Amino acid sequence: MTSQLLLFPLLGLLCCILSVRADCGNDISKTVGVSITSRRNLTGHQLIQLEVLRSSGADNTKWNVPWKMDIEQGEKKCSGQATKYLSISIAAQAQLGDDYEFHPLVGRYKLHTTEKSWTEAFNICQQEGAHLVVINSDTEADVLKDILTRNEKAVAFVGVNDIVTEGKFVTIFGEELSKMDYTKWAPNEPNNNGGSATAPGEDCVYFIRDTAFFNDASCTSKHPFICEQELY
Repeated sequence: MTSQLLLFPLLGLLCCILSVRADCGNDISKTVGVSITSRRNLTGHQLIQLEVLRSSGADNTKWNVPWKMDIEQGEKKCSGQATKYLSISIAAQAQLGDDYEFHPLVGRYKLHTTEKSWTEAFNICQQEGAHLVVINSDTEADVLKDILTRNEKAVAFVGVNDIVTEGKFVTIFGEELSKMDYTKWAPNEPNNNGGSATAPGEDCVYFIRDTAFFNDASCTSKHPFICEQELY
């Protein structure tokens, strides 16, 4: 569920309630609202307080986990007049087990130390309501390095492969790895070692702790793996 407030003035006192209503199959409505109060203090600064509200019928399971909130401020001009605005988006994340680590602004992760094939790892993450990790930044790579270091594991399978088309590595979401924000391969990799017209070679990818590089590996080889739950 996502609630979004756009373009409200920052002058004077403002208080409003925005609600998102989802009708269930049994005709029971669940409502979540946002209360925003704006006032100017003695120094002339605008103070804004945001509170997320829920009705008694709201899904309580999502109120015990971190929520993601993005706030953007700016100025719009119309007919020569400038209007200050805030754009606020709020999103609740799914509830997972306590064994997932929460890293603010990055994601939630779980390292499976029991070694599995890439396909087995993919299925296990899916069963947990997550997915094999897809690295999108140096910050996220540092988080994975820390997780592997603390658990004394050198590598972990990630959600990248070239199973469909040799040499065209894609994420589990079908995105071309070459167009992603994190594309760091180990030197001389990927090399599809052992691959031929009759042998699959190395079509899956693991992350190397010490270098933060990718390496292609056989999908049937067994390694630790990391599942990821998106923040929103």
